[in-house]
Amino acid sequence: MITIQGKGVSTGIGMGPLYFYRRAKTEIPNYTVEDTNAEWLRFKGAQSVAIDQLGELAEKARVEAGDEAAADEEAGDDAAAGEDDLGGDVELDIEL
Repeated sequence: MITIQGKGVSTGIGMGPLYFYRRAKTEIPNYTVEDTNAEWLRFKGAQSVAIDQLGELAEKARVEAGDEAAADEEAGDDAAAGEDDLGGDVELDIEL
């Protein structure tokens, strides 16, 4: 049985197209890396790019929505920059 939920505009009447959403199944490959130092540098490079992009997003939020919105974005910057949060886990995975 399919249950469809939505916000009713007119009680008892439903009109319009119906769309079904199917989440794509994503497989993440698991492989062995020969050069762990190169893989670590590749990760750190990607992390730096992400941190730069988050900084640009914070600046854009500051301009468009004010300092409060930018503070929320900067919290994301701090989380992305935290090597202890993510970098350590990735480093362990690379070394395994």
